[in-house]
Amino acid sequence: MPPAFYLAATELNPSPVAEFVTDSIILLLVATGVALLSRRLRIPYVTGLVFAGLAIAPSCQVEPG
Repeated sequence: MPPAFYLAATELNPSPVAEFVTDSIILLLVATGVALLSRRLRIPYVTGLVFAGLAIAPSCQVEPG
């Protein structure tokens, strides 16, 4: 029998909770990067978040239903 970590890594349908946690961590990392870049470029943090949102939006298409 394969080890438990192998079974977890080969799971095809991750649970909604796992997806939520992964998405939350990614968003926190993006927000941290935006904060660092905003400080370096001397632009307001909110402006950096807007630009980051505009850059990320095309890759986050959600199908209706």
